[in-house]
Amino acid sequence: MALNHQQIGSPLPRSPFSISLSSLLGAERPRTLRVASGIQGTKQWKDYCCDVGYWQRVLRQRSEQRWALCFDDSYWLAVAFMAAAFAGKVLVLPGNIRPGALAELADQFDGVLSDTELIVGSASVPLLVVCGLNTTTEQDVGTEREDTLLSPIALLPSLSAERPELFEPLALSDISLILFTSGSSGAPKPVYKTLDLLDTEIQGLEACWGGMFDEHDALSPEAGRQGGSGDSKGDLLITSTVSHQHIYGLLFRVLWPLCTGRCFARTNWLYPEQVIQNASPDVVLITSPALLKRLTTASAQSYRGVFSSGGPLSVEVSRRVAKLLGLPPIEIYGSTETGGIAHRQQVVAQPALAQKVPTQKALTQNSTQSAESATVQTDENEQAWQLFPGLEARLSPQQCLMLRSPYLPSSDWYVTQDACELRPEGKFHLKGRVDRVVKIEEKRISLPEVEGRLSQHRWIADAAVIEDKQYQRAQLAAVLTLSPDGLAAFERLGKGPFAVSLRQAMREWVEPVGIPRRFRFVEAIPVNAQGKRQWSELVSLFSATDGLRPEVSNDKDKPMRKGKQ
Repeated sequence: MALNHQQIGSPLPRSPFSISLSSLLGAERPRTLRVASGIQGTKQWKDYCCDVGYWQRVLRQRSEQRWALCFDDSYWLAVAFMAAAFAGKVLVLPGNIRPGALAELADQFDGVLSDTELIVGSASVPLLVVCGLNTTTEQDVGTEREDTLLSPIALLPSLSAERPELFEPLALSDISLILFTSGSSGAPKPVYKTLDLLDTEIQGLEACWGGMFDEHDALSPEAGRQGGSGDSKGDLLITSTVSHQHIYGLLFRVLWPLCTGRCFARTNWLYPEQVIQNASPDVVLITSPALLKRLTTASAQSYRGVFSSGGPLSVEVSRRVAKLLGLPPIEIYGSTETGGIAHRQQVVAQPALAQKVPTQKALTQNSTQSAESATVQTDENEQAWQLFPGLEARLSPQQCLMLRSPYLPSSDWYVTQDACELRPEGKFHLKGRVDRVVKIEEKRISLPEVEGRLSQHRWIADAAVIEDKQYQRAQLAAVLTLSPDGLAAFERLGKGPFAVSLRQAMREWVEPVGIPRRFRFVEAIPVNAQGKRQWSELVSLFSATDGLRPEVSNDKDKPMRKGKQ
């Protein structure tokens, strides 16, 4: 059975501005149009054009071709992204910019663009710090600038700072982007894309949800012609709790707003309290299940929209979020390799309460009702995922989802590792992963990679890692055999300090959520007659009697030596 979904409801209004990356800097926009805002200050369109122009000239003077983009500030990421594109460079987006992980990827890039002085693992890799460039007057956007190029390279010669001309359209299919995701082998896996694929996806997002942003939006043609400052109460702000170093954050919180002339926040919100306190009909939230699951307090107002990606929400969490934030979250399903695949809203408002808990087609703009009073119901059909327009789906012989998508570089069928049940009209249900990549706190974690990192440690002879689902939050657990050094260290330090030291060493390479919280020590990893690991035996080594303690339990914490049982 194959499904082909061609449209999502009726067409929605589009942004008055160009939504193509190709012509983004080649079209006139109001000079004072807000691009990004935060505690670091507000950047306007005139600032953005001048910053991109300056840095594309810097990069054109460099011989290095592949540049890693490693940023905390989303504005400077947006500057570096387009500057590198206009300079004809290859854009590299490491998903993990921790020192050890970045050093391991050093053969994937020739230079680093960042807003901080990173440790990149090699003195031969140039680091250009892209920040601190400010215009002095609104009238002259071609003012002198300070070079902020830090070691390990010397300052570049001063560049002319004339006002950049309108940029020629980009040939997006000629500009390469390299992202990284966890592969089944355990090593970071490069994913190669061209910017035309991202451009197509941005246009698809605008076609689906552009109307959500447009009502009461200061970014109307009339506001543009009036040269609005972007400071009015009605201005829309795209906020986020997710990293722009991954494809979801890159598209939803940076490139989509940038292309459509909507202001985005420069840095992330980190805490649930910020999400509650800053709810507003003039704010769109880009977030993940990891944060939504932690919400406990109702906001006073509704958001304009809430998007979630990184893993599926349960019906219970969707229902709770709808009550706390005043509207149901829109979930996005996809991957680094495929781009967006499908979307859903599991919770729908009862007709009488549509203005209290709006769907994406019925958004309240001035809700002052307490979200606690809103009640919602779940439509069984809404629990299914809906393909994005233009995608086709069918099942592989292993009953996994197969795709043909305009967001993929090939027209061939792409086989995912997600078991699936197809439904009519472009809908389907997911039934779980069939490989050894798991989601922990919505981070994609490769179990083979964690095993490999553990085994590299001088204390560890062998390692097997499983996903432990015994408690409220999923976590990783590891079964280990120790080397002679490890046995000696365990006896010298004791179980608690040994575990703490091992986890601390892992932080150099692995995201915190990817570090095992529980350990078992055995003489040898159990295998069957064919040499395959006995995963059921590994799971049985962990019991609920441990409670929530991260350390090994008293009855199973002693490392086994050869000849001992």
